[in-house]
Amino acid sequence: EFRRVLFRSLSRLRRAPAVEIAAPDDALVRAVLVKHFVDRQLAIDTGLIEYIAVRIERSLDAARAVVEALDKEALALGRRLTKPLAGEVIRRLRGDA
Repeated sequence: EFRRVLFRSLSRLRRAPAVEIAAPDDALVRAVLVKHFVDRQLAIDTGLIEYIAVRIERSLDAARAVVEALDKEALALGRRLTKPLAGEVIRRLRGDA
């Protein structure tokens, strides 16, 4: 019985269409950045979002990681979220610093 169910399942899977999931576009990365900042109740402006978006890897995980790191760094240093702070954090995440 198990083999028959397995065979049917594999047969159905082979007939299913294959779909490629591409990297998120710039608009999605920006929207995800805004969402993560809002979720953390952090005040940001569009200039900062733009600054970060063009400097990070175009992935949802990179957006999450940079917001998390920026939040921790700003809190630890008692600083506002600024482009210079974002630049420092991004360089550190990349391993440039």
